[in-house]
Amino acid sequence: MLHAILPCTILALATIPGTSNGQNRFELFPGPLTWSSRGDLATGAGETLQGVHASHHRGFGDTGFSCKLRGLGARLQDQDQSTPEVYRWIVRSGSDGSGPSTGPGSVIADIGPFVTPSGGSGIAAWQLDTVFGSAITLPDCTSHFSFGISLAAAPSWDADGLSTHASAEAEQNSHSGQGDHAWQILSGAPTATHPSDKRAWRYSLLVDNGALQIGSFDRYGMGGIFPRIGSSLTVRVRYGGNTQGGLSFLALDTARSAGIPVAAGTSRLFLSNLPSILAVEIVDSQGTAEHTVFTSLPSAAAGLGTFHFQAGAKKNGVWTLSNSQSLTR
Repeated sequence: MLHAILPCTILALATIPGTSNGQNRFELFPGPLTWSSRGDLATGAGETLQGVHASHHRGFGDTGFSCKLRGLGARLQDQDQSTPEVYRWIVRSGSDGSGPSTGPGSVIADIGPFVTPSGGSGIAAWQLDTVFGSAITLPDCTSHFSFGISLAAAPSWDADGLSTHASAEAEQNSHSGQGDHAWQILSGAPTATHPSDKRAWRYSLLVDNGALQIGSFDRYGMGGIFPRIGSSLTVRVRYGGNTQGGLSFLALDTARSAGIPVAAGTSRLFLSNLPSILAVEIVDSQGTAEHTVFTSLPSAAAGLGTFHFQAGAKKNGVWTLSNSQSLTR
């Protein structure tokens, strides 16, 4: 199948903030851009989706009762901005092994259509965020889901058409056993497949609770989930809200839970009852805390298995908890 690799010209593109309209941003794109791509869709229609695998994620947008996505974001590119493109936001259920299911019963949300900005000519790229009037409620807080966009056919590809920025495995600072969490569904295909290069699509979740990510050499992507020996490990938590100046507590565990209530109206603890507190930091003026776990991951960590992180900020007696993310060595 054709996999077009395109140069990227970014026009009037601002740095993505950690929040969007008050929501905290989570994305597995680590920073360096490899290409803008339609995966194997080529000129055809279909979906490109980032998997949120249950093996390594729990509790996005947890309210204490359910998990809700307030919005979604994407870094999209049009090869000819003089002809606006149409896209839709898609969220699907599925499984880690098979990815997003393709039947209509797997669709958690299908929202749109949306149209890219118009004006000018030639290649243009934008960060496009949508905060929904009614949040998307996930079936539960611990199962696999995938999210991204539905693309129309692009008969003139790659002279014209819409694609998504992506980063290949080589940019992730991950070890050789990195999982593949990127997916695509070609129009009419019975199952989802992986595009090439164990990539990360530049898709964002926008949530109300804290957004925790593990970074490898300050690249917050798949390398944080599958870090290589010798890499630095930092856990960044975007709390936002009124947490500035509060204390952020980073917890580590070898076991997870389905969600243990901490306080009424707050996110739940997705670790076990007795996690270990690794570090405490002050939440900065942007509502963000960064916890250094290792300056260099030791060789003794190889083959130790999977560990689970979650964080919480406390200010004036009020807790704000994050999602849980896991690391596998």
